[in-house]
Amino acid sequence: MIIAVPVTTDGQVDPRWGKAHNVAIAEVQDDRIVRWDEHEVGWDVLHDASTEGSHHARIVTFLKENAVQSVIINHCGAPMLNTMTKMNLVIATDAEGNAKDIVVGTAPLIREAFGGSTELEPSAGGGCGCGNCSCGQ
Repeated sequence: MIIAVPVTTDGQVDPRWGKAHNVAIAEVQDDRIVRWDEHEVGWDVLHDASTEGSHHARIVTFLKENAVQSVIINHCGAPMLNTMTKMNLVIATDAEGNAKDIVVGTAPLIREAFGGSTELEPSAGGGCGCGNCSCGQ
């Protein structure tokens, strides 16, 4: 499964999802991280550089380009939470601490949310469905 988590420079879960500077993409198999890639997304700077809808579209595009199936976050605003829910992502909230430890500890719960499957298909579909962004999907 592919999980996104906002991270700080010291490896902690960044409490700011929509204003994160870096987001890690973790590939998890058998509740172990087999791939960990950190991306400098710059959402902290970009957040106020455009409309809320444009910013949401930026996040949706990142999630789709990385075939993300689940996000682990501390919190985010209701509109973004709604958008990710419509994308059929499994969302784990209230995360804090070492990002890799949180991913490993949360992976069994995410797998359970997907019905126990260890071979998850990336979310498919026709766009984010929020009706408030310009993702063009």
